[in-house]
Amino acid sequence: MLNSLKSVADIQFGFYDKPKPEGEVRYIQSINFSFEHPSAFLSKDTVSPNHLLKDNDILFAAKGVRNTALKFTGSFGPAVASSIFFVIKPDIHKVLSDYLVLYLNDLKTQKLLRSLTGTTTVPHINKKDLAEIEILLPPLDQQKKIVKLMLQWEEEKKITEQLMEKKHLFYSSLFNQLIQK
Repeated sequence: MLNSLKSVADIQFGFYDKPKPEGEVRYIQSINFSFEHPSAFLSKDTVSPNHLLKDNDILFAAKGVRNTALKFTGSFGPAVASSIFFVIKPDIHKVLSDYLVLYLNDLKTQKLLRSLTGTTTVPHINKKDLAEIEILLPPLDQQKKIVKLMLQWEEEKKITEQLMEKKHLFYSSLFNQLIQK
C-alpha cells in the first residue's frame, strides 16, 4: 500500500545554532553524519526539548548532493540535528524506522529525491516535497523481514570488502616477493 511520508511520520526542521567545542548536547552536523566522533556541542540551556533526538528518529540530509537517511539510536547521549537535516519521526504503529531508512536510501527513491532538488548553488529538498513522497508500506511483520534481509546483505558486503582487502595485501606482497628474486 502506498502512503505519503507525512501520513506515516512527522517531519521537522533541524535546529540552527552556533556550535561550541564543549557542551552537554551533541550537535550533529553533516561532517559527522555517521554519529561517530562528534566534534560540535551545544549547551542544554539553548536547546528546546522538542529538538532533542529520540531513539528511532531519522536524520535526512536535506541539503547537498547526498540526500541520505540515517537512524539515530541515542547511544551517545543527548543530541540535536543541525538545520542541514530534516528529523523524521516515524509512527511506530505504521512503519519501522529501519524500513523507512532503507526505503529512503534505495536507488529508486534516491533518483526521485534528486529530481526534487532545488536548482540553487546548494541543492536542497524542501519539506513539502519530502512529505509528499509515496512510501510503499507492507505490514510491519513484512517490514521486519525486509530489514533483516537487508542487514544480512550489508554484513555480507562488509565481509566481502574485508576479504578483497586481504587478497589485495596478499597479492601485493606476493608481487613484491617475486620481483625481488
